[in-house]
Amino acid sequence: VNLAARLVAVASPGQILMDAALHEQLPDRPAQPFGPLQLKGFDDPVPAFQLQAGGDTGQVVPRCGR
Repeated sequence: VNLAARLVAVASPGQILMDAALHEQLPDRPAQPFGPLQLKGFDDPVPAFQLQAGGDTGQVVPRCGR
């Protein structure tokens, strides 16, 4: 099951969600907990994080494309 596709499906327009593994690989990127989420194809809830814009602005980083 494609976890990235499930996270994109749950995300609101302009919102970027990532799983715990990616969050651990990007320790300098500000992110807020956004889960755990019960996703189709996964037996257990998936911890998720919402990527934030730099600094303490609290703004969501805009996405391109899609």
